[in-house]
Amino acid sequence: MRRIVTDDRANEARGLPYLDPKRILTESGALRTAVTEWPLRFGRKLSENERKRLAEEIVQAAAFCWGMGELWKRHVEFSPKAAGSHDCVLALGQSAGGDPPGFLLLQLKGLPPQSLNPEVTLQSLINDLDGKYHDPDELYLGIAVNRSGEIDFSVLKVPEALRSQFLELWIFGRTNEDRAKWFFRGDLLAEPLTSLHSIPDILPFE
Repeated sequence: MRRIVTDDRANEARGLPYLDPKRILTESGALRTAVTEWPLRFGRKLSENERKRLAEEIVQAAAFCWGMGELWKRHVEFSPKAAGSHDCVLALGQSAGGDPPGFLLLQLKGLPPQSLNPEVTLQSLINDLDGKYHDPDELYLGIAVNRSGEIDFSVLKVPEALRSQFLELWIFGRTNEDRAKWFFRGDLLAEPLTSLHSIPDILPFE
């Protein structure tokens, strides 16, 4: 894996506050506190719809960091500060193999439940990405699947042009059998593999 290579971006990332994904997903009240306090750190006041959108983004980022942290064998935290082409900055601790700490940029997309938008498919969502981002050296893309049903990855086609827009592309979501079991499929821009990770049930935002 590669990390942020631009010195200016790395310096900015060092100054950001970060959230611990395991705390967000397992501690009572942690998600509510993050959604309430996070905008205040940057002098923003959110509408109710913006709060719900931020809550969803924080949950997705936390799940991504938890699962990918296990794949990368290092602790990963995140700062949900959207800027430019990315939604979050990820802070990576030192890996089990001794790789040094670093930072990544993450853009999140979500496949909505079929009841909300049946016209959108995983394939159409991927197709629509073409031409929207151009950061192949530093930007990771994570697509959260928020609907039930099996995904036939063998028929999924990734436009060749996305290789010049993203560093890596991952698809992740809960399995149908167990809410606490998540699949991660990637890197779809290289030779993808699927891995399963146990992530405790995400706390509801109430």
